[in-house]
Amino acid sequence: MTFATLCLLVAACGTSCLTRAHAYEGTEENANEHCCIPGVPCIPGRDGKPGRPGNTGPRGPMGAPGRPGAIGDDGVPGRPGNNGNPGSKGNPGPQGPKGESGEKGISGVCQCPSRNIQQYVWTGGDGRDAGRIHEVTFTKQRTNSSLRVSVTSNLRILTQKSQGCSRWYIEINNSECKTPATIAVQIFQLADQNRHSPHTFEGMCDRVDAGDVRVGLYVGSCTDGNPRGDAYTGYGGPSRMIIEEI
Repeated sequence: MTFATLCLLVAACGTSCLTRAHAYEGTEENANEHCCIPGVPCIPGRDGKPGRPGNTGPRGPMGAPGRPGAIGDDGVPGRPGNNGNPGSKGNPGPQGPKGESGEKGISGVCQCPSRNIQQYVWTGGDGRDAGRIHEVTFTKQRTNSSLRVSVTSNLRILTQKSQGCSRWYIEINNSECKTPATIAVQIFQLADQNRHSPHTFEGMCDRVDAGDVRVGLYVGSCTDGNPRGDAYTGYGGPSRMIIEEI
């Protein structure tokens, strides 16, 4: 081996190769066996086929928590929920302080019509058994109102038969009231009883026109078929009729 060849071996293989070259000095073949001699680089070959996927490795440890992300946009509003059940009644609260007095209000004005009422009084007894006993005139102010008529007097019937009956009634403008009903009283009496007793009867009559109204007290036969008695009106005291527009 020449000195030049030895220098190439030292440059390529380092101190270890140089030591071996000294040990096998003599032939180039011995040096090639026991020392790395780099050759001329060749052209790189083609890439090999991809290898088969390896087995999944063990799960790694959990990483550190990341930083909070940015606040996202508001979501779509949800549908309204159902009404809840009513709650239980609470305890009464403490009484509050007394409030201040309010301002004095305006004096009220009555818008209702004035009361239209009249009392008629007469004295003296009347012994007729049938016909008109007394009549008065009352001024009615409104058409859509009613008349209330009340009569008070001592009344009596006397009969020579086993029984008798007399009827006292009110006529308005020469006709008995029909709406809602007549205003009348019937007194039934057995024979030989002469009792003068105070009686009051009254009623209301609708559909009476406004203006002057004639109101009369009459006596006559009963409507039940009993024989008419011997009637007497106003014995020993005044009789009165009260008429009111309602």
